[in-house]
Amino acid sequence: GENVMPGADARIVTMVASDAGSWPVGQPPVAIGALSDDRLHALAGTMGEHPPMVPLVVKMETESPRHGADAKTELRYRVFEHETDTPLFVAIAVANTLANRVAAEKSGGTVDVTINATLTTGDTLPYSFRAADEGQGFDMPVAFGVLGLLNAAIDQDFVKAKLAAVDVSIKARRTVDKARIVSVDATKALVPGEKSEVRVRMQSWQGPIVEKLVPIRVPAGVPAGQYQLVAAGQSEAARVEKDGGLVPLATTYRTYLDSLLHAPPPGSLSIYLVADEPTLRIEGKPLPDLPASYAGLLSDGGGLSGGTVEAKAARLSRVLEEGVSAGESSAKVRVHDAEQN
Repeated sequence: GENVMPGADARIVTMVASDAGSWPVGQPPVAIGALSDDRLHALAGTMGEHPPMVPLVVKMETESPRHGADAKTELRYRVFEHETDTPLFVAIAVANTLANRVAAEKSGGTVDVTINATLTTGDTLPYSFRAADEGQGFDMPVAFGVLGLLNAAIDQDFVKAKLAAVDVSIKARRTVDKARIVSVDATKALVPGEKSEVRVRMQSWQGPIVEKLVPIRVPAGVPAGQYQLVAAGQSEAARVEKDGGLVPLATTYRTYLDSLLHAPPPGSLSIYLVADEPTLRIEGKPLPDLPASYAGLLSDGGGLSGGTVEAKAARLSRVLEEGVSAGESSAKVRVHDAEQN
């Protein structure tokens, strides 16, 4: 179909032959024009005109016995613009950069990634995440993290936005600093407006199970009743907050980007109270037993009351760890009234 991508002369390096067939392996020395159409019957383009490109900078700080063999720690690319796939091309370039590094031959470790993306709207996206490699290589986890953010910023219904520039900084250490959440439970009674404590058991990578005592405070507005106590790592916490109504509905592109950037930070361990069903409130009072027909009407803002829906989840605490907290665990708990306690 229609696209705008650079066209270049090809310098054939070698031929790869097999019983099934053969094909040339080459590289483009310099762009000599732009391809505008890629059809089944022909290619079309213009000589001399270079298409717009997106500058990409990948910076690496890795630990390895052969770290000195990596001649460059900063590589610069130009990625061609595509209507929908530019984030994918950026992610492929990042993955290939990491996969081809000598320092990356040492599998296993923890990597911190910082992304600074500039959009054609003038907005900037400073974002960071952390991933742990258990021996398979961290090129693909990093690439998917980059792809997820950039694609979310482009693929939306508010404005037509494209990538203008992308910087990716990668800092890796050789230790695998990762723990998976095994279980969670409350060690003290849960009372609205009062402090309590939660115990989280985590299985460290190739190590023992570690217990963490996390101090929490139950929000004063939480009604008494049965809940799910949830402990979640970084990626799982993002899903809990979205499903639990903690992510505000975006009405502008700016608020949409803010929701992307305010995701759970790297290495975070989050504790939530999650209700089985959201509860309607009128004048601050919950109506948990309202018939389904009325509940649906009020949740859509019908009638004079315009009842608001109580959030399904409440975040009780968030702890920042040095490594990667992964997984999710839940347990049934009861929130008591102060009089009952």
